[in-house]
Amino acid sequence: MCAPKRMRTILNLIIGVGLLVGCGGWGGYKHKSEKFSSLRVTFPDKWEVWDRSDDTRDFLVATMDGVPDAQITIIADPAAPDLHPTELYPTFETGGSDRQDLPEFSVEEKGTVSVANAEGRFIKVEWLGEKSRMKGYRALFVGHRFVLNVRIALSVDDFTVHELEIMRMMKNIEI
Repeated sequence: MCAPKRMRTILNLIIGVGLLVGCGGWGGYKHKSEKFSSLRVTFPDKWEVWDRSDDTRDFLVATMDGVPDAQITIIADPAAPDLHPTELYPTFETGGSDRQDLPEFSVEEKGTVSVANAEGRFIKVEWLGEKSRMKGYRALFVGHRFVLNVRIALSVDDFTVHELEIMRMMKNIEI
C-alpha cells in the first residue's frame, strides 16, 4: 500500500522539477529601484533585461530567450503623492492610446491583478502586429509616489505557451 503513495510522491516531484526546468529558473535579474524604494522586479533566468532607467524614471526592457517577437517593458514614472488610482483606470481600461495606434486593437479581458504586496488593474489585449497577430497584457499600479506600467506583448501562439510564466513574473513584482 505504501508503494503507490511513494510512487505518486516521486512522480509529483519529477513533474514539479520538469515544470521548473521547462519554465526556467527565477531570479536571473533582480531590479531594485533607486528612485522608488519599494519597487522590486524579479525576472526569469531566460529573460534578458536591459535597464534604461534615468534620473527621473525606471525603465526596464526585456526579451524572452527563443521568443523573437516578445516585447516586455516595465516603466515607473513619478506621480503626485495624492494621486488616486481611480483617476487613471477609466482611460487605461479602454486601451488608452493603444486603441488609436494599433490596428485591430481589442480588449479581451480586464480586471484586478495582485502583485506581491499591492493591487492594480490589467487588460488582456490583442491587435494586428507588423508580422502577426499579437496578444499581451497591460497592467497599471499606483505605488507610493509612482505609477508602474507593465506592457507585455507576444505573438498569439507564443503568448499561449508563455502566459503562465508572464503571470508569475507580474505576481512577483513588489510595489
